[in-house]
Amino acid sequence: MKNLVGKLLRIMRYPIKGFCGEEIVQIKLKKNHGIAHDRRWAIRNGSTPQDSAHDWQACQTFVRMTQHEDLPLYNVEHCKNSLYLRHPNGERIAIKKYKNHTEQLSSWFSHNDMGLSKSNDSTAYWDHKDAHISIINISTVKAIAKTAGIDFDPQRYRGNLLIETKEPWSEFALVGHRVSIGSVELEVLRPIERCKSTSVNPATGVSDTNIPHLLSSQYGHVYCGVYARVVRAGVIEKNDNIYVVSPAKNAIEDGSRTSTAPSPEQWPRFMQLVKRVKESHNVESFWFKDPLANVIGDIVPASYLRLHIQGDYGPITRSYTISKSNISDGTLRLSIKKESGEAQFSPWIHSMLQVGDTLLASGPFVDPAMTWRPDIKPHKELLIITAGIGITVATSIIARLKKSNYSSTVNIAYSVRYKKDSALWQEILEDTCLLETVTPFLYVTQEQGLRQTKDKKNGRINVSNITKNLTLDNIQVFLCGPASFSKSMRDSLNHKGVSNDDIHEDVFYSPKSFSAGMYNKPANKEPSLSETSPISFVHASGEISNLLWKPEHGTLLNAVEQSGISISANCRSGACRSCLYRIEGDIENLIPPVSPAPKNWAYLCCAAPLSSVTIKGKVNSQ
Repeated sequence: MKNLVGKLLRIMRYPIKGFCGEEIVQIKLKKNHGIAHDRRWAIRNGSTPQDSAHDWQACQTFVRMTQHEDLPLYNVEHCKNSLYLRHPNGERIAIKKYKNHTEQLSSWFSHNDMGLSKSNDSTAYWDHKDAHISIINISTVKAIAKTAGIDFDPQRYRGNLLIETKEPWSEFALVGHRVSIGSVELEVLRPIERCKSTSVNPATGVSDTNIPHLLSSQYGHVYCGVYARVVRAGVIEKNDNIYVVSPAKNAIEDGSRTSTAPSPEQWPRFMQLVKRVKESHNVESFWFKDPLANVIGDIVPASYLRLHIQGDYGPITRSYTISKSNISDGTLRLSIKKESGEAQFSPWIHSMLQVGDTLLASGPFVDPAMTWRPDIKPHKELLIITAGIGITVATSIIARLKKSNYSSTVNIAYSVRYKKDSALWQEILEDTCLLETVTPFLYVTQEQGLRQTKDKKNGRINVSNITKNLTLDNIQVFLCGPASFSKSMRDSLNHKGVSNDDIHEDVFYSPKSFSAGMYNKPANKEPSLSETSPISFVHASGEISNLLWKPEHGTLLNAVEQSGISISANCRSGACRSCLYRIEGDIENLIPPVSPAPKNWAYLCCAAPLSSVTIKGKVNSQ
C-alpha cells in the first residue's frame, strides 16, 4: 500500500554545471537518466584534460562555486534553440559542441587551458556518477533557516526536485525506499553532503551564510537532501503527490559503493529503538536497529554515535559510545547516564524514547588518532583506565578482545563514587572470566564500609598497583573519563615512564553551537606568519611534494590546492572533516572549527602554519 509523504513543489534543472538554473513545470524522465539537459554542459578549469568519451567527470574538473562564488550572477539563456552563457558585464558565449572559447573563458575565470565540455547522452556532470536526481525538502530548509534566524532561498541547495513533507529531515527516511511521483518511480540512494557552494546566496553571488558550519554545529552533520535514480520512466509535474511504494532492495548497497560519495557511517538516518535495559540506578542501555548495518559492517572498539533531536530551544546533538554491537541482527547499544542539572538530551531520552520509536543518528565514528587495534598490534599489553560512564569504552574493547582471543596481558581499572554507580561492571567481570589474561580492578571513592578484596578497593585508582604486572615499554593505555580524571591518570603514567604516544585518551565531541551571527560569513583571522614557509605533503603512496605556503594563501588547504594537489575538501569551515590530516609542526586556526581536531591533526581548511609543516596521512571524514 502506498504511503503519502509529501508534495512536489518545483522542478529545476541546471543546463551548465555550477551556474544558475531554470524552473520547469513538467518533464518526462527516462530510466537511469536525470532530468533532460540538466548539467549536460560544464566549463573545464584546466586541471584535467577533456575526456574523449565525454563521460562523467568529478566536480574538481570544472569551474564551480567553491572557488568562484559569483557563478549565480552569470545568466544561462535559451534563444532560438541555442544556449548562451552571459557574463555579468553583458559579454556572451554561445555554448556549442567542439567550440572551446578557451581565451574568453580564461579571461573570465583566470584558469589556463579552459574549455567547454558536453557529456554524452548516457550521463551528465552530476556531483557523483549515480546522482541523477537531487531532492530537497523545503520543510528542512525552513527548519534550518529558523535555527539560524535567517531566510534562505532553497535554490542555494541546487536541487532538481523541491518537495515538502510534514516534518523536517523526513527525507532521510526515504533512503533505501522506492517512491512514486506522477507516473515515475525513483529509488532513493543516500543523503546529500553539503559543501561550501551552499554558502553562496544565489541572488547576490556572495557567500553570506556558512551553511556547512551551521549544519554541523547545530545539527551534528552536514547533510541536506537526498539523491535518487529513476527506475520507472514516466512524467512528473509540479504539485504531484509523493508516495513511498516499498523498500528498494539494492538502493542502499548501490548508494554506498560510489567511491566519490561519503562513506555510509557519515549518513544521518533514522534508527529504531528495539530494547531498553536498566543497568544501574541512573544508567540505561538503549538498543537500536541500524538500517545501514549491512553496508557498515564491523564496528571497531571505542566507536560512537551522534544522536540528533529537536530540543525546546533548538536542535541538540550528543555523542555516545557504542558499548556493544551485534553484527548478526544489525543492532547496537548505547548505555546512557541520566544527567541532572541543565542537561536536556539524556533526561529526554530516558523519559520520552520508547521501544518502536525512531531517532536520527549518524556514525559509528572513531577518533582518527587511535592507532591501536587487537588485530594490528596483538602483542601490546593493554591498560584500560576509566571512570563513571566511561566504562562504555571498556566494554567495547573487552568485547573485541574476547572475539579476537587476545592473548597479551590486559588490566582494566574502573573508578566510581559508589558501588551502585558501577553500571556494566558485572558484564565486564563476566567477559573477563573468559579471558585468562585480563585482570579487573574496581575503585570506589566515597562509599564507607566497603568490603575490600584484591580487585575491589576503597579510594582513588593507584597507578602503581594496576601496572605491577605490565611491561611499561610495551603498553597501550586507554583513558576515558572526566578531563580532570584523565589528566591525573596521564600525569601518573608519565611519571612512571609511559610515553604520551602510548596513551590514547578517548575524546569525542558533540559539535559546538555558535550564535546565529557566527554563520554570517565572519572574517577569517589573518595569518600570524608574515613570511613564506615550506610545506611537505606526504601522499598516500609515500611520495612527497614540497611546496611553499605564502601569507596570501591563508589556510594550508589553499596552499595545497594552488600547488596543483587535489584533495577532498567540502565545507571549508572545519565541519565535514574531509580535510582532516596528520600534522607535524606548529599551526594556528584562522577559522574556528566546529569540533577540535585530535592532537597532532589539523583541518587544512582552518589551519595556517606557524613554522615549517609536514602534512601526512589521510582520514575518512568522521
